[in-house]
Amino acid sequence: MKIKFDSVTFGYEQGTSVVKDLSFEIDTNQMIAIIGPNGSGKSTIAKLMMGLLIPDKGHIYIDGQLLDEAGVEKLRSKMGIVFQNPDNQFVASTVKDDIAFGLENRCIERSEMLKRIKEYASLVKMDTHLERNPEDLSGGQKQRVAIASVLAMEPDVIIFDEATSMLDPIGVAEIIETLNMLKNLASKTIITITHNIEEVLYADQVLVINDGKILASGKPIDILTNNQILEQAHILNLPIVDLINSLGDENQQIKDALWEYLYKM
Repeated sequence: MKIKFDSVTFGYEQGTSVVKDLSFEIDTNQMIAIIGPNGSGKSTIAKLMMGLLIPDKGHIYIDGQLLDEAGVEKLRSKMGIVFQNPDNQFVASTVKDDIAFGLENRCIERSEMLKRIKEYASLVKMDTHLERNPEDLSGGQKQRVAIASVLAMEPDVIIFDEATSMLDPIGVAEIIETLNMLKNLASKTIITITHNIEEVLYADQVLVINDGKILASGKPIDILTNNQILEQAHILNLPIVDLINSLGDENQQIKDALWEYLYKM
């Protein structure tokens, strides 16, 4: 599914815009990272994509169809979102029942439901926890259950809205590993909205948002080697990237080897 923002402006209060004349396109089957400081408009973009908010100006197209009040339910059924706080996403007393919740609401036949629960719990490595209470899981495990619940609905687009922001380093590593795995799934467009620079490494394209506008866009290596852009967006680079950037042209072979290592981490 292709997503297009055409001169989109939105504000929560009259006279104040959080997103300002924003235009960009996301191609089908890509993984896009949208990064920027707190308050830059990243999460608002996610809500606009899902049709949870309607632009004050401009238009949003999902798969060539205008996202408006008339068609929002149909288009939203093709999309899933994972929010930053996994505790707010649970509605059942077991992992299995929680993954089943959305499927039951869509009246999915029971045999198909059980098949999907097993398949997607296994995909995120939570198949041995199906009978556990979500409250007893770690933050990373909870977020993987939330991801399985979204995957079970088999959407074409999955949005991760600051999905690692409330996790400890172990949980962050678990979700980044899951993101990298999802990138290789066929027919999925993955959008990660984040301030965590590690998530950028696995993206096909990066959008840098600051003050509701696009400050820069490009491949991860283009963004991560542009200290001026990162400084303008108040984004701290990874220490290893700072090291690579500090090496001169005479060390190009070393720089290339470090980049290759970084993308394999």
